[in-house]
Amino acid sequence: MFRYYKQALPLAVVVLLMLAACVAVGQTSSTSTGVSRLMNPAISANGLFLGTVSRDNPAADANGIFLQEAEVQFTSVVDPFWTADLIVVWAQQEDSETYDTLIETASLRSTNMPAGMGLTMGKFFLPFGKQAMLHPHQWAFVDAPLAVDEFIPGMLDVGVSVDLSVPLPWYSELVVYGTDGQAGIFDSDNRDLSFGGRLTNMWDLSMDGTLEFGGSFISGPDGNSSLTGNNQKSVFGADLTYKWSSGSLSQGPAVNWTNEIIMPQPDENASGNPFGFYSQFQYRFARTWWLGLGYGLTRDKSNYEGGFESLEGWNEAKINVAFVPSEFSTIRAEVAYQERDDQSAEDLRFSLQWNFTIGSHPAHLY
Repeated sequence: MFRYYKQALPLAVVVLLMLAACVAVGQTSSTSTGVSRLMNPAISANGLFLGTVSRDNPAADANGIFLQEAEVQFTSVVDPFWTADLIVVWAQQEDSETYDTLIETASLRSTNMPAGMGLTMGKFFLPFGKQAMLHPHQWAFVDAPLAVDEFIPGMLDVGVSVDLSVPLPWYSELVVYGTDGQAGIFDSDNRDLSFGGRLTNMWDLSMDGTLEFGGSFISGPDGNSSLTGNNQKSVFGADLTYKWSSGSLSQGPAVNWTNEIIMPQPDENASGNPFGFYSQFQYRFARTWWLGLGYGLTRDKSNYEGGFESLEGWNEAKINVAFVPSEFSTIRAEVAYQERDDQSAEDLRFSLQWNFTIGSHPAHLY
């Protein structure tokens, strides 16, 4: 009898281990119907809320409490050759309590291109500068810089993008793309396509700090071609970003400093030189607290839009304090001031913004 139990014991252990493995696989890969969940995408959601009051602007959209935006993102590996992203956004219409539904991103990215190249197809943020590629909940301040809002708004389009590493002694990446020409800065009624590119260079200044320099270009159909005789609108840009984070302390002091110049090509038949600039500085002075300082300007904005009667410029200054307990939530208090260059108009605004992210959210851009 003892010999029988001695021989049966290893077999019983093996059977128990197999049963435990089956239970574990069943818990992670199937539902009660037996349908596998292993291929489901990673899903995340973000809510962005804003309370704001303006000293100089009595409009409803400058005074109140709003759901700025809600976003749902799906990310998954499609097969050994592709990964996919789908981002659906519900954003409040200007001067309205209703919300627009927008497919912000719907793209495929190749993971199996030769020579380390990357291929992206679908709808995506066009790689121009630093700010234009960010989702609103990634912004350093409540609003995008004036230069971005006025000169390169709505940098979303459908097309193809190719990126590749440039063989230089430092990290260097070149991105070129061609799209449908439907981005917000172009004429949506024109059938001409748009194209552009960005070159990014990065250097390690120390074990804790990096310096990034980028140059951008985009060109596409001009909605004011009947006025200017030029059917192409082109914009040039350059950006410089310094990042430093203490390597000796977890969530210790850190600095993010981004500067960007945006230079639309002047209309052929107009005077002036359209120009935009912003600088954003962030400093983590405590484990979960950030201080932000921002400055920006635009010049000759009306000239860029095809109007020849006046040249209009604005200046802005911002300061905020943000409580960031984790990458999944932020509460930000901000004071922002804007003034027309000729001092004929101004706006002082206080804002309180908070956002949350739930689910498996991909890493933000560096």
